[in-house]
Amino acid sequence: RRMAFFASSDCKYSNQQLQGTPNEAFLFTAREFRSAVQNKFGVPQSHCLPIAGRPITNHARNTPLRVDVYGYSLKTVTGAKYDGIRQLHDSIVNLLSRWLKRAHVPHKGGAWGNPQTCKGTFSEQINRLSDND
Repeated sequence: RRMAFFASSDCKYSNQQLQGTPNEAFLFTAREFRSAVQNKFGVPQSHCLPIAGRPITNHARNTPLRVDVYGYSLKTVTGAKYDGIRQLHDSIVNLLSRWLKRAHVPHKGGAWGNPQTCKGTFSEQINRLSDND
């Protein structure tokens, strides 16, 4: 609990949802709001308590995981569609892609990139460096 709370205490982005009065940018259902507050303060997720310990089946090649009371294993499971980490990453990439398109900057990745994926970009650069050795 302590790690979850202190890890985000200095991060202005993770603290945005609980500052000031609610605004239209953060529309939560009562269930989502309860979960967000529990996550922020590092307390067990009330919706994870009944399923804690159950196996998470994501892909045969991945390490088997079990649901923990904090929901961390569910948010970070590899290869799951619509996982929290991927959704956050994709929303940031798409926002940057939109800004780059608006500024007429050609780019890879994101909803407005050409191509819409950056897959292999890092590997290409590493291979290019190794070819120069």
